[in-house]
Amino acid sequence: MSDANALTDRLDENDGKIHPAPQEPPEVTITTLPFALTPAVYFRILLRITLWKNWWQIGFLIVVAVGFLVLCYIDGKVIHSIAFPGFVLCSLIPLFWLLYAIFKCHSLAHHPANKPIMKTRVNILSKDRIIINEPESESVANFTREDIFAIEKCKGYYMIWVTQQQMLYLPKNAFAVPKDLCTFESEILPVYPEQKRSLRNGIIFLFACSFAFSLFLAILNSP
Repeated sequence: MSDANALTDRLDENDGKIHPAPQEPPEVTITTLPFALTPAVYFRILLRITLWKNWWQIGFLIVVAVGFLVLCYIDGKVIHSIAFPGFVLCSLIPLFWLLYAIFKCHSLAHHPANKPIMKTRVNILSKDRIIINEPESESVANFTREDIFAIEKCKGYYMIWVTQQQMLYLPKNAFAVPKDLCTFESEILPVYPEQKRSLRNGIIFLFACSFAFSLFLAILNSP
């Protein structure tokens, strides 16, 4: 048996026959259909990220507003004098903040500077790298597995985070057939870090602030 055959074949000691050496499975590669990020989708993504980063602050103000509303019906001069103004203030702040966030995200999504990220793209996905092709500009961006910070799975799309601030958009309808999507989720996606968003720290902070606020009002109402 030649050296070349020794690299690919092996002699089975049980039956004395030469069997081909086991071959590694071919690399899984998926090429998506052309797709583009639209301003409307980008607006929803920006608003989702903004709300997620600030939900605990808004939640605290809502809890305080409800607390003030309840205190409006408590017979206490000190508390009653601050309850209704406090309720109005804590109700208006989240409302104005939400309107500001919507306006800001809408402006960013439709800003001319963001037009380059809305060009038509084709992604080539594998376990080792993600390649972004832009047919319009004939540019290619190659991201290895080490370049990917995390991949976040959303309802109708994925957010491929290159850094904590920069992400790439990948819609689920960009996969040519359902089998490609299943292959991506079962074989390619698990090898990349997953972006996990935990509510634990925000909830703990929310309860701590609510307790401190309740204690403060109890002290004000004490004889």
